[in-house]
Parts: sequence; C-alpha cells; structure tokens
Amino acid sequence: MSTDYPRYLVDYYANGEHIYQDEHAQTPPVIGHGFEFGRKWYRIVDVWTVHEKHAPVTHGTAVFLQEVETPPVFLEVDRKYYR
Repeated sequence: MSTDYPRYLVDYYANGEHIYQDEHAQTPPVIGHGFEFGRKWYRIVDVWTVHEKHAPVTHGTAVFLQEVETPPVFLEVDRKYYR
C-alpha cells in the first residue's frame, strides 16, 4: 500500500502498561495533547523515539500517558456518542 504521508509506529503506555498501538499514525504525538482510549482520558506527558528492538518498550515512538478526569467539553456530549 502506498501513501502520500509519513506513518509513525506509536505505542501508548499508561500506569506502566501498554494499552494501545497505532501502526499507521499520520502525525507524531505531542506532549500535552489529550488521548481517549477505553472510555478513559489521558494527557501525553512524555514522548520517546526508541531504536533498540530489545528495549523495555517497543521500538518506534513510545508515548507515556497520565490519566485525567473527563475534560469538561466532553461532559456535554451524550455518552452514546462514544459507543
């Protein structure tokens, strides 16, 4: 498959656990951005590029998340929207 955009292999970690992998991310993650996964809300607190395949985290881009309360703007959205 050919693409006209760069792709990033991004692994997301929260509370010391791997929670998600995006093999086709079109934009690199940025510290401070929000991330929703599994009906939980996170803030990106650190981003690392890992080249070593035998490192403690998967090679590629490792994103470390901190769980946060649901942002107020999303409290106004009907919960059925996220199902």
